[in-house]
Amino acid sequence: MTTFSLQMPTPSVVLTLTPLTLRERSQNLLMIGPPPALKEDKNERPFETVDNPGGWDRYYFVPRFDKKTGLYQHHSTPTKCRPCPPDPERDGLRTCNGWVFYYQDWKLVDSWKQSSFSFLPEDAPVPVYRIGSTPSDPLPSSRKGCLNYNLLRQMGLSKSRLKRHDPLFFLQLLLPICRPDASDIEQDPRLPYYSNIMTWSQSYATKLGLGGSFGHKFKEVMIPELVRFDGALIRDGLLGGATDGAIYRRWKPDDAGYDQYIGASLTHTRFLQLKRVWKLNDNQEAKKRGEEGYDPA
Repeated sequence: MTTFSLQMPTPSVVLTLTPLTLRERSQNLLMIGPPPALKEDKNERPFETVDNPGGWDRYYFVPRFDKKTGLYQHHSTPTKCRPCPPDPERDGLRTCNGWVFYYQDWKLVDSWKQSSFSFLPEDAPVPVYRIGSTPSDPLPSSRKGCLNYNLLRQMGLSKSRLKRHDPLFFLQLLLPICRPDASDIEQDPRLPYYSNIMTWSQSYATKLGLGGSFGHKFKEVMIPELVRFDGALIRDGLLGGATDGAIYRRWKPDDAGYDQYIGASLTHTRFLQLKRVWKLNDNQEAKKRGEEGYDPA
């Protein structure tokens, strides 16, 4: 063993540095982890016996306890998601309402194609994967798509329109402003968007009692202002979203976040009114949370 000696000026001091062996260094090494005397919470099941299909670590697949009784309930992820339990009638498959959950690698079995919970075609390859893809190249050139020239031409796209930089044209291709069934385009494949929002939002506003004989005045919902509502959100994002959620600053002339185009499109009061009644579908008859038949989707 090598010994190093250092001599210091008066008063004389000699320091001896002795290299540590591997065993001594490992004993002094501080590893990050739970304290040795950590006690498991009351009624917690041993982690080795917990249903853990994903093989998750115990430090993020954690137990949940009843707030009143303190009794152990189950283990779940940090987002409080619980794994689907195995179904003995399905050979241990984890099924729920016709869906099968896989927490590890999945391989298709021929017998599953004809099962009642499978929607795969009979000629589906085994295993199912994106043809031409590899783990290192999941999106190969052979899988690249292309625009439908004939359909775009039918919808009104032209060379001059491309040169004019008309973003509203492309917006209405995805989110139709008017009713597609009332357009002059033969076999218009688009689904209605703003026309439906106008209908359902106005219906919801009526249900809330807005626009009636009592309360504040409420103007009927119209498609042009719905488009301007989305435009205000898009422009706020294009400006960097610097308002940090305080989009009202776009309407304040004395504020650094003021934008004249947003301010001229619609008032902040009307923006809040539309935000309050905006509906993408008619869900007035939908079951509420806690009621039988409730479907969050």
